[in-house]
Amino acid sequence: MKLNTNRYTFIFHLRNRPFRPGLVCVLISFSLLYACNNSNTPPPQQELVNTPQQMNEKIPDVIGRLLIHIADNAGKMDSISILEPAALQYLYDKTDDNAKWSKDAKWNQVADSLIKFIYYLPMRHSG
Repeated sequence: MKLNTNRYTFIFHLRNRPFRPGLVCVLISFSLLYACNNSNTPPPQQELVNTPQQMNEKIPDVIGRLLIHIADNAGKMDSISILEPAALQYLYDKTDDNAKWSKDAKWNQVADSLIKFIYYLPMRHSG
């Protein structure tokens, strides 16, 4: 028995299709519009306070807006990428967006150590 292997049907072949520049232009236009979507929320601006009580009131608001900004921008804040935005959201949701680094206008022990480490780091590498 002999099999007929010469007979086959093309479902889709580019050589048999006419070039459609209009379709290509429309696809490129939609891609550019999608990439240039500027509906992201801007990051909160810097806010200055005069008293520790004002700071305690403002910090949860600023942290909440920052978390919304990070969620709206696929885990990015300006040029900084947040590796685990869900963990950050969970951490601050547990404490109602309160500061983790200070309480009653005083640094906590870990934050104080980190600030001292950053401050003295350039002195170690200066020679």
